[in-house]
Amino acid sequence: MHGHPNAGDFDALIASFPTLSADRRAAIAAIGTSENAPIRVPDIKDEYVWVGKIACNGSEGQVQQQALLRTATGDVDELEFTCPGDDKPHAAYFDFSADPTEQAMKKELGQ
Repeated sequence: MHGHPNAGDFDALIASFPTLSADRRAAIAAIGTSENAPIRVPDIKDEYVWVGKIACNGSEGQVQQQALLRTATGDVDELEFTCPGDDKPHAAYFDFSADPTEQAMKKELGQ
């Protein structure tokens, strides 16, 4: 998701996803496939929700590995996952800077 989604925005997208057209679901599922354009999530846990509910176009993706990447624009989580019936690894990238725990930690560290 682009912009600065809040938990309500994110939950609404997850809930409405199955009712969207196939083309719209495919376009949404393709978001965040580059570390240069990560999905902004309101909470780190939402990364796993995205993979489980959206990244495989509605099928339940299975996270295989998580990594923290340092990029020119900040820290990004990379989740590598597989989709049902497709053993090829896929990746989604997430900007978790809106996560309340992350914000509190940065404040405590003076960043």
